[in-house]
Amino acid sequence: MTLPEPWEAARVEAFLFRKDVTQVRSVDSSVWQETGVGADASSIRVAVAVLPRGEAPANPNSPDEMMRAQLESFPEPVLNARWHLLGYDVADVGRTSGLSNCGFVPDVEDVAALRARWGPSLNEWHLFTDLEEALSFAEMSDVRVAEHAPFHVFGLWEVRDPESD
Repeated sequence: MTLPEPWEAARVEAFLFRKDVTQVRSVDSSVWQETGVGADASSIRVAVAVLPRGEAPANPNSPDEMMRAQLESFPEPVLNARWHLLGYDVADVGRTSGLSNCGFVPDVEDVAALRARWGPSLNEWHLFTDLEEALSFAEMSDVRVAEHAPFHVFGLWEVRDPESD
C-alpha cells in the first residue's frame, strides 16, 4: 500500500476505518489541505455544506448554533451537472473529522469491529456515500469521542470550472 505523505502506515493504522484507501478527503484541514469552498486544486474547487441533524436548538450558544454561525460563509451548494459528490465526512464544530482524525484507543475499543462495521460504507476517499450511514456514524461518534460531540455530517462536492469542461 503506497500512501502519499503524511499518511504513513502508522497513521493509517491509528486513524482510518478503511486501510486500503490511497487518498483521504475531509473537511478537516489537518487531514486534507485542499478543503473548503473555493479551495483550488488544479481547476477543481471543493464545496462543503453541513447537513443538519434533527431540530435546531433553541440555545444560541449551543454547539449546533455555533456551527451554523461558523459556516455562514459556506453557502449551500446549488447542484448542477458540474457538481460531483465526493462523499460525506463526519466532524465536530471545529471540523475535526471523526472519520480520519479521531484516533483509535486499542486498549478500550474493538478496532477490528469498528473497521468491520464502518469500513465497507466508505468510498475511495474515506468518505460515506450513503447519508443515512453518515448520520448513524455521527451518532456513534458522539458516544465514541464524547469530548468532540456533537458531530455533524458534511457533504463534499467536486466542482469543475466551466473552462475545464
